[in-house]
Amino acid sequence: MCVFLGCDSPTLLRPLHSEMWQVVGECYVHGLGDAVSFLGPLPQGWKGEIDWDSNGLQSHRYRNSSNGIVSRHDPRLDPISSEWEQLHDERTSDDPEIFERYRNTITGETINSDPRLFPDELKARGVSLKTFQLV
Repeated sequence: MCVFLGCDSPTLLRPLHSEMWQVVGECYVHGLGDAVSFLGPLPQGWKGEIDWDSNGLQSHRYRNSSNGIVSRHDPRLDPISSEWEQLHDERTSDDPEIFERYRNTITGETINSDPRLFPDELKARGVSLKTFQLV
């Protein structure tokens, strides 16, 4: 079982020869939601929730049961660097289920994923990443 960056669910792999892997398919593993494999568990008192936005699409938020705070920002992540700004675009049904858009304030590049989850950022947090050759 492997959790790939950018995938919504874990993937089951079958080992082949010479470091090659065959994709068997997606799978469900209880307890691996909310990016636990990359960010660790939510801090005590925090819980991930699914909400519905104005278009009837799923949206994630976090609730702190001890103080009542509700936030769209994952409490495990540090504030975003000044190199990036979060955009608040209108989401459409063509956008991915987990949807956030950011703009690089230096280059102007726009991306639809959180730059704090880039491989180098995860490695700096101590996350062990591996590259797989898939067939």
